[in-house]
Amino acid sequence: MGTVRQLATAIEAGLRAAHPGLRKTVITKLALAVGAILEAQTPNTVELANLYCWRPNGKICASSGCAGY
Repeated sequence: MGTVRQLATAIEAGLRAAHPGLRKTVITKLALAVGAILEAQTPNTVELANLYCWRPNGKICASSGCAGY
């Protein structure tokens, strides 16, 4: 499991505990976004877009592996 995914798992657990009424997709995608921001150490969305590829299935990959997206 990658660093972003490990961060997202911990963030997701905290979000579920703090806000049990939120939908699963909201919690999962928010946790992935926050994990990517922490990994890249920047809130700059342009820089995040260059570093990570957000696939339609909710997975994140490095930009070099995003052929077809």
